[in-house]
Amino acid sequence: MPDLCMDVARARAVSHAVDPISFEDLRLRPTQVGALTCHGLRMEPALYHRSSVLDAEGRLRVAGHRSPTTHLPVDGFSPLPPLGEAAALAEFVDWDHDGLVTLAEVSIVLAALLPVDEERAERLLRLHFEVGHDGRLGTEAVAARVLPYCGGHVAGLIASALVVPV
Repeated sequence: MPDLCMDVARARAVSHAVDPISFEDLRLRPTQVGALTCHGLRMEPALYHRSSVLDAEGRLRVAGHRSPTTHLPVDGFSPLPPLGEAAALAEFVDWDHDGLVTLAEVSIVLAALLPVDEERAERLLRLHFEVGHDGRLGTEAVAARVLPYCGGHVAGLIASALVVPV
């Protein structure tokens, strides 16, 4: 039962901008944010702080070389590209490599980089960008329009979606 409770807690963390190991807001250490990989590719939506998954020498320190959220095999860590590198960041957000991402996935990444609430950021993005009936956008559109918009309007994004302490 404790493993099930921890799995549920980790799954909840993944749907927010929270490290599913330390349960700390990712925005507390944005330069440490990244994802676990297998053969150089992301294979899950979870984002982590580097210090949660790597030791001081840069070696993985996850039990059994398995993701703590999906239990899939992992062998590396890929850092989150900066907001200014829109194409690389859009590719990073597309964790399942299908060429499509949700505004929720974009918002979680924004909340990992900036002091913004992911749900408020998503609502703001929905006001400015139309998404398909399935709620997803192509990575090309994210790289060409959404991320450049966010990069050019950081102050407004922060003002509109600022994290409100509870």
